[in-house]
Amino acid sequence: MIALEPGNLILAIFLALTIGLPAGLLAAAIRFALERVPQKPVRWLVPVIIAVAAFAVSLVFFSHPETPASYQQEWLPMMITGFLAYASFLLVSFPLFERSYTKRSQYAAILFAGIATFFILAVLGIIGGDRAYSGDTAGSRMMLDTVITDTGLLIVPAILYGAIALLKTALHGEPDKKSP
Repeated sequence: MIALEPGNLILAIFLALTIGLPAGLLAAAIRFALERVPQKPVRWLVPVIIAVAAFAVSLVFFSHPETPASYQQEWLPMMITGFLAYASFLLVSFPLFERSYTKRSQYAAILFAGIATFFILAVLGIIGGDRAYSGDTAGSRMMLDTVITDTGLLIVPAILYGAIALLKTALHGEPDKKSP
């Protein structure tokens, strides 16, 4: 059972605003740039390529126990890689529901998904909180946490996009047609 204590909810709101909002804005900006690409397969593959590359970089370089000295050297690349990964994970499942959104509403849906995804993952305890890693299995436990977090970052936005599209269809009937 998930304990919904005030501290957990405040942490979830904090993470949603400090990570989800910037990741959602970056995802919307990437989506805006990809809209200018005429080939639809390229628009679908670029977020997947970015997500796979950022995931690989995270696993190889940043999923091992940190010392304070190494963290001081790696924090900026770690943050850049993290936000690129978060933004691309928000975009990976969006093409599945693309027809349900107009040009303007897609950016609102992406931004909402970014904020809501991090709130939901924090409430579920998948992100946030202090985790202490020690001993022989610290590296493998960090990798497992990275895989679980990134899987949640792929699944939750897909559920949110589908729920928004379903709700929009239920309220307004036919899904919006994209303008050329």
